[in-house]
Amino acid sequence: MASDLYRKAADYCGAEIQLYNRASGLVCLLEEESNFHTTYGNFWGLGNSVYGAVFYDGAYDLATMFGYTQNFTTLGFNVECLLDCYRGGGSCAEFERWLPDSGAICNMQFCSLQWGEIDEAYHALRLCASKAIAVPKDGDKEEYVNATHSMQVTSNSCAFNYCEDFEIQDFVLADLACDRY
Repeated sequence: MASDLYRKAADYCGAEIQLYNRASGLVCLLEEESNFHTTYGNFWGLGNSVYGAVFYDGAYDLATMFGYTQNFTTLGFNVECLLDCYRGGGSCAEFERWLPDSGAICNMQFCSLQWGEIDEAYHALRLCASKAIAVPKDGDKEEYVNATHSMQVTSNSCAFNYCEDFEIQDFVLADLACDRY
């Protein structure tokens, strides 16, 4: 987090970092009041490493992006719909080996704890950083930013549509089958 490249992205994306932190703060509060055994941080690795904690802090999550995008020179991984990682599905298959709870998060947990809010903020932050500092190895910056934006739109609409279509009676039924403890 001490590199000039990181500082440039963090300065440019201050609003997105704040958005991320507000979303994660809301999720933390909702998780505190719930009985679900898996938190957002644990899902992404806090339970088996120190890395999960970064997913509650926008500045730290920005720092993690530098590794898998090779300092924003490649797009890195792309999960078409992050909801697949929680609920199980094809676009998250390559990450399931290091996500022990992949496919095990129930509908009620994902929607009621608003995990999608952090995911949306993540994509906004990644897009902002792309605009600020991307220097792609292949193609040009506009193509890189457009590809990052496309990933954002696809993943966000997937989660939004899922929770938007999720009816109250589904929460009641899903709650009966949901592992909360």
